[in-house]
Amino acid sequence: MSFDELRAFLAVAEHQSFIGAATALGVARTSLRRQVDALEARVGVALFERGRAGAILTEAGRQLVERGRGLEREFTALLGAVRDVGATPSGLVRMLLPVGLPRSALAPLIAMSRRTWPDMRIATRFADAPLTAPLGDVDLLVWFGDGAPPGSWECHTVADAPLRLLAAPAYLQRRGAPTSLDALAEHDLLVWTPGGGEPTLTTRAGARIAVHAALSSSDVDLLHDCAQRGLGLAWVPDGGVPSDRAAIQPVLSELVGAPCELRVAAPEALARTPRVKAYLDSVDALRALAMGGG
Repeated sequence: MSFDELRAFLAVAEHQSFIGAATALGVARTSLRRQVDALEARVGVALFERGRAGAILTEAGRQLVERGRGLEREFTALLGAVRDVGATPSGLVRMLLPVGLPRSALAPLIAMSRRTWPDMRIATRFADAPLTAPLGDVDLLVWFGDGAPPGSWECHTVADAPLRLLAAPAYLQRRGAPTSLDALAEHDLLVWTPGGGEPTLTTRAGARIAVHAALSSSDVDLLHDCAQRGLGLAWVPDGGVPSDRAAIQPVLSELVGAPCELRVAAPEALARTPRVKAYLDSVDALRALAMGGG
């Protein structure tokens, strides 16, 4: 399958018309038809039902569209990466971030990038569960947890951010510290629930236990702040980003807790472009500095 055949197929799929696709691409309709015919001959199955209603995707065509759009983006990005080798980082970087990533960490990052790479621009949006959000227009993906986005991505660890049960000293003085899992029923629990779902805690043995939450949220920063204000025991990723919060301390750390990381990823086709590589290199440098103790 050639890139021209794929591009022709995707254009017809988008416009549901050979005439509309040919106009959008600026090519002759007969040339476009030959490219689509050649692609159908390669795969050995019809990709469109052609008639008065236009060109309607078959089931095989719909399957090819889902993967083909990703291939088109990757190929276009690859060409851009080759063209920009050695260039100064510039252009737009589109970031998808987890809800609740502390603003106290984001603002310094943006300030640093603006000072270092003044020709780069940043666009951010947030999602409860970044790994399952639409990723077609994402240059950098950030999330708490394990796993990886679907497809070909280059993943880096920003920092360890283990899941812990945290409380403010004032809350513990007022309510007392729990000494067992059963005792948690007597406390207000503030539970991180990325992507929704039932509130659970994870024991050191790896078992998940359902709990009754006074507050459940995908917003890590909100849960930290509520714990700091003495509103309850917060089950959240702890660390991973700098924070100016007052101290809150682990509770029942011998019984509950789980590994978790703050991670960043870029589509493999974009990872070597100057504008994306600049961020990935900064992440690796900061992690190496942290692991070396400064």
